[in-house]
Amino acid sequence: MTMADKMVIMKDGLIQQIASPLEAYNSPENLFVAGFIGSPAMNQFKGKIVEENNQIYFDEGDFKVKIPEYIKDSISSYINKEVVMGIRPENIYDSNYDLLAEYPQKLSALCEVIEPMGNEYIVYLATKNSKITARFDPKKMPPMDEMINITFDMNKTLYFDIETEFRIT
Repeated sequence: MTMADKMVIMKDGLIQQIASPLEAYNSPENLFVAGFIGSPAMNQFKGKIVEENNQIYFDEGDFKVKIPEYIKDSISSYINKEVVMGIRPENIYDSNYDLLAEYPQKLSALCEVIEPMGNEYIVYLATKNSKITARFDPKKMPPMDEMINITFDMNKTLYFDIETEFRIT
């Protein structure tokens, strides 16, 4: 990615996206590109868009997070429908250190594995329905085999149509 001005991402001989590396990383056209670009890969959660008290949420079944207002218009046609929500590992925080999250939404997950990398921890977590990969600053190692509070920066989430796999927002 660092040696190219433009990339062509292909799957089975078909072009999925032509973009700069940063554009493909931040705005993948579909679920394949979202999972292919980046290491660790983008987290992808299946769930439903629901509306409660004039607010829109993504409901994964085990956790429910509020969707920012500015996304409401582009996602409103998916209310009561299943979608895939994507979020990059660096946009998931240990809730004790989530000041950088622009639109924080908290949830709990089981801390299963921690990879100390020096400049960061790669943390593998789980809810009842999903596996989550996060990149934490190495301020304090999270406790293994315990439920911990994490924060999603919902301003950094993307939504994909579950049938076509194309990005909605």
